[in-house]
Amino acid sequence: MIIKVISLQKSIYRRQYIHKELSKLDLIYEFENAVKINSWSDAKLKIGSKKNFQLRYNRFPKLGEIGCSISHNLVRKKFVEKNNKQTLMVLEDDAKIVCTKSELFSVIKFFKKSKFDILILGYSKCDDDYEKHLNIINPILPIYKTNKILIGPRYLCTTSGTVGYVIKKKSAKKMLKIFSESILADDWDFFSKSGLKIAHTSPMLIRENYQNLVSTLNRNNYSLKFKNSKNFIINFLLKLRKFSIGLLRRILLKFRYF
Repeated sequence: MIIKVISLQKSIYRRQYIHKELSKLDLIYEFENAVKINSWSDAKLKIGSKKNFQLRYNRFPKLGEIGCSISHNLVRKKFVEKNNKQTLMVLEDDAKIVCTKSELFSVIKFFKKSKFDILILGYSKCDDDYEKHLNIINPILPIYKTNKILIGPRYLCTTSGTVGYVIKKKSAKKMLKIFSESILADDWDFFSKSGLKIAHTSPMLIRENYQNLVSTLNRNNYSLKFKNSKNFIINFLLKLRKFSIGLLRRILLKFRYF
């Protein structure tokens, strides 16, 4: 397996940060310069692609989002064309590793032998509370378990960032064929519906260090939130609704895969 870290060439502080993170686990990696787009002319985004983006997401794309999609695609393209390894781990330079080396490699060992195409190691803008909420409302079907880490598909494939994931070479080839600037880099729902099998880990092994590093996409530096209330009765009803939806989705998820 090879590890690539996507980072803007001038982001010295972020590169120093991710170097320390990966050094803790004694991991060998290489930087890949992210594509920086300053104007629409730089993006070379066709009018049709821009319209397709608007139709899909009900808004126009941001330049940073286009740069992100192109950057990840270029990393996959180089992996397919210039490397003899069969597995690629892609990290962004704000990734925070929240597992041990043995846990990471035991999960990847399973992934290599599995039928999954992509393994999402963690989400952007996610803290402990939101991860607990996510595991209830969008449960994982545990296909495999190692070191108390569950691995399997989620009920829903959502946009969850590209802070850290692992992909096989044959899967990267599939993604190259369907790539478009009109698709967000983390539109896992699109990739899933295009035939790619996506797995997740619980707990997450990678998180975005949004508290200490400002997003290069101008995103807010706080975790995603879920509905809550200070009123006891309303809060009880919200939790009851959440757990009921989660239970139903767990049942449907089992029927979907078995």
